[in-house]
Amino acid sequence: MKRISFGFLFPLLALILLISVLNRNVFMVPALGILLSPFKGVVQNEKSTQTTMEMDFGRKVTSTILFDERSVPHIFANNSSDLFFNQGYVTASNRLWQMDFLSYAAAGRLSEVFGENLLDYDRNQRRVGLLTAAKNSLAFIETNPETKIALDNYTKGVNTYINQLALTHLPFEYKLLDYRPEPWTNLKSVLIMKYMGAQLAGYEEDLPSSYLLAALGKEEYDKLFSNYFINETHKKFSIDLVKDTLPPNSYFDFSFLESSSQIANNSHNPRLGSNSWVIGPSKSKSGSAILCNDPHLTLSIPAIWFELQLHSPEMNVYGYSIPGTPGIIIGYNNSIAWGLTNGSVDVCDFFKLELKDKFNQYLLDGAWKDTKQTIETIKIKNGKPFYDTIYYTIHGPIVSDFRFGAKEKEGLAMSWALHEPSNEFLALIQLNKANTYERFKAAIQHFKCPSQNFAYADVKGNIASHLQGRIRKNSKSGMGKFILKGTDSKYVLKELLPQELPSLYNPERGFIGSANNNPFPKNDSLSINGYYSELRYNKINQLLSKPNKFSVDDMKQMQCDNTDRLAELAVPVLIPFISKNNKYEKELREWNCAYTKETKMALVFERWWAFIKDNTWDELAKYPKVQKQPDDLVLLDLIVNDPSNLYFDDLSTDVKETASDIIQLSFEQLTQSWLSYPLTWGDYNQVSIMHLTDIPALSCRKKSLSGHANAINALSHNWGPALRFIVEMSDKPQGYGIYAGGQSGNPASQKYDAYLEDWTKGRYYPLHFFLNQAEGETQTTYKWIIK
Repeated sequence: MKRISFGFLFPLLALILLISVLNRNVFMVPALGILLSPFKGVVQNEKSTQTTMEMDFGRKVTSTILFDERSVPHIFANNSSDLFFNQGYVTASNRLWQMDFLSYAAAGRLSEVFGENLLDYDRNQRRVGLLTAAKNSLAFIETNPETKIALDNYTKGVNTYINQLALTHLPFEYKLLDYRPEPWTNLKSVLIMKYMGAQLAGYEEDLPSSYLLAALGKEEYDKLFSNYFINETHKKFSIDLVKDTLPPNSYFDFSFLESSSQIANNSHNPRLGSNSWVIGPSKSKSGSAILCNDPHLTLSIPAIWFELQLHSPEMNVYGYSIPGTPGIIIGYNNSIAWGLTNGSVDVCDFFKLELKDKFNQYLLDGAWKDTKQTIETIKIKNGKPFYDTIYYTIHGPIVSDFRFGAKEKEGLAMSWALHEPSNEFLALIQLNKANTYERFKAAIQHFKCPSQNFAYADVKGNIASHLQGRIRKNSKSGMGKFILKGTDSKYVLKELLPQELPSLYNPERGFIGSANNNPFPKNDSLSINGYYSELRYNKINQLLSKPNKFSVDDMKQMQCDNTDRLAELAVPVLIPFISKNNKYEKELREWNCAYTKETKMALVFERWWAFIKDNTWDELAKYPKVQKQPDDLVLLDLIVNDPSNLYFDDLSTDVKETASDIIQLSFEQLTQSWLSYPLTWGDYNQVSIMHLTDIPALSCRKKSLSGHANAINALSHNWGPALRFIVEMSDKPQGYGIYAGGQSGNPASQKYDAYLEDWTKGRYYPLHFFLNQAEGETQTTYKWIIK
């Protein structure tokens, strides 16, 4: 994507005559006079601030921000207050509209900007409780002096930038949408952290899982929808199902489901996750530990990541922050490095209530309890405020009631770990300062939601991985996986799993991988329901288990590996069922299972497997309320180890089919319909990186790229490895990284999407981690002096 120039709007001699007419908002159309003004409008956004400047903000001590050739800020401050003030200021100078917009989205306030079309979104956001959760967490966070100093000064830095902004230099989107930035608050920072947590911990399938359990029965349901591990010891492919050894539940009758409507798919993406791995000295060519991390998130521009270095007497840390929040989330310092992958644990549950008097009371333990009611005021641009009543129970809020929400979830109370007060900022700030494994472990104890796997490496060659989060212990079979009984308090999930969650430290094999896989030991009755993915983890293990040692360049290639692990496991099983005379048989046999954008075989397998799935699970189509199929590896296990299973019988025929019949039928369907498919994988896998407003001109749309959800390079249509990060923990750690986007949030800046082309090509930038300001002065291009 090329830098956007607003020069096409001019010359505007005629337009100037229209300024006074257009300088107001009419029927939700932006105030075009301001937008197009050559003196205050979008043309002014093309002006660069990439020059050395001295700014006097009345700070007691002078700080310096050095900028390297990629405009990465390296902040040198003499105390924590100035450090976070400068982080707030420099982040706002690059990403103010983005961070402000995210705080509005989290709080359910988009109607204030876009009007009544976003009212339903705002009502839902208020009802799921992000704003309430953020307020409760903020009160908890501000009891800690360390995080209060960080938030207060970050907020002061952002507001210092806002207060000096003239209309001329407002970020483009404010001019386009005709509104102004309001003062930043500590609450806005907490809202953004909660919003990101919701993206990673908001997926649940309680209602469709309950329906399928009622329809299939527990034995059949467990065969198809249990969590599992790939069996690494058998010569032929197989999986081991995780057995639920908890005491059975007696109340699962689900009679209430009979009257429910079509069950909608969850809007959250369960594949949002990440890869990380660490290798120790025994697997490293350099003899130093290497940490690799690539978080998979929705791809957007401005990018979700902002790169910087923070240096003070208490810390010297380099890495990636989320605009609007203090500290660094993924990165390294002089002693340790860390990365994150989503724990994929189910921390969102629903309780079926018995209600009366229009939701004013609910039944609990044989007695009627009053619901707590709050009235949310939702302001609407160019309209009157909307007042929404939300009902709360001991379990949590009722998201859908008789006035609003999904019909099938009406009267269900939501219990979500994200609602509970927590202080992830304390975890991150202490992590930024940590210089030993013990301090690393102490820091992450403060990270509660979303559950995360923390990867660790240090300059001494130690490697580790820890699952961390607030995870409830199940006391009965199916708790947390299905709709819970809201009329009995014994089903309230009270007991937490122990603080010592699954972890590894310096394993004998010399490496640790994590890719949203099940982190609990096999058949562990404590394991909670989760939406785990075993394929990428299995591929990482396969590659790192090789006897050779690895370099940083090897790690770069591995992060960009396009091999679909499902195809690797399935193609050798499926090919024997194809006639050797078929034109695709030889190509499939020789295919390396890489989903490169140039290959055609990726599409052949992709569609073949889709036909196999649909033809196998046609029995589940009898239950039209739920559109859910078992996991791909459950199907592959049946093909290999139970080919006569009843699910392979085609209901539309009189004969009893087996797996071989389904595989052959599916291939015939593929070849008969092939002409309707794109020619290459790149023709199908077109990735769009959209601006937060979805305006095409500000976005990078439909770029043909390699990768697949089941590959380490998990690129799909609008999500994938938003960041790729590698650090070699030598005496002076050396990092390499790139993210999808650029440092600036200004569409007219050359830094807006400066990294995109290199990111699509799998390139990396060396990260300039300076030990002190004097070193940085010799290697940077301009600086800001803050007084």
